[in-house]
Formats: sequence, C-alpha cells, structure tokens
Amino acid sequence: MAVNAQRELPLELIERKEAPMSAEEANIESAKAVIQALNQQWEADFENHNAAGLVALFTEDCIRMPQGGPATVGRHALEAAYLQDFAEVWETGAIVRLNAGEVIISGEYAFARAADDFAGRIPDGRHGYFHGNPAA
Repeated sequence: MAVNAQRELPLELIERKEAPMSAEEANIESAKAVIQALNQQWEADFENHNAAGLVALFTEDCIRMPQGGPATVGRHALEAAYLQDFAEVWETGAIVRLNAGEVIISGEYAFARAADDFAGRIPDGRHGYFHGNPAA
C-alpha cells in the first residue's frame, strides 16, 4: 500500500519554529520585566503603607496625572498626594494590583498603560473588588 507523502496536515500538527526576537522585541520584553518588578515593589509598599517607599520608585521630577484629579510634580508633592489619597483606604487593609498592559518604548523612556485592580473598602463605603478606578 502506497502512502502519499505530500498530503496536507492541519497547521496544529506541523511543528512551528518561532523566529528569533528582534532587538526591538527584546527591548520591549526587557522593559515589561522591569516595569513588572517596579509594580510589584509599588504593591508591597502600598500594602505596608510606606509612602516614602512608593515615591522612591519615581524620579525627583516625576509627574503624576491621576484620572479626575490635579497633577503633582516632584517626589515631595507625590508623597503628600499619596498620604492624602491613601489615608482612608489604608485604614481598610486594601490591596492594589497593577496590571501593566501595553508597553511603549521611546528612546530611553518606557511607558506602560495599565488597569489597576483594587480590593477593599473605598471612602464612599463600597466594599469589594474593583477593576480600574473604584471611584468611578
């Protein structure tokens, strides 16, 4: 009995070899890993109510632009904003998870767009798990 060696196989059965990463893809993956490590440190500092640790993760000239709130410039202003913004939620034992999604690299800068997950009670009395901005 002859077997047709030229038969077509479904793509799932064909071994696929992935092309090596380009330098740009490697840079993006590296940036994602660094951003994820910084996010994990931010989460730990948040859970430990460590505002000084949180702001140490930012440059001296950092700019914070929260949704629906005023911008802050510099670590001193950022720490003051964190202490004010987080005072009530820290009393509840809330936790936050930072989920970096899209990472954009532009020169020596890397930017991450993220959605945050929050578990706890927020100042308006709601309690539970929130994805994104719980105040919305």
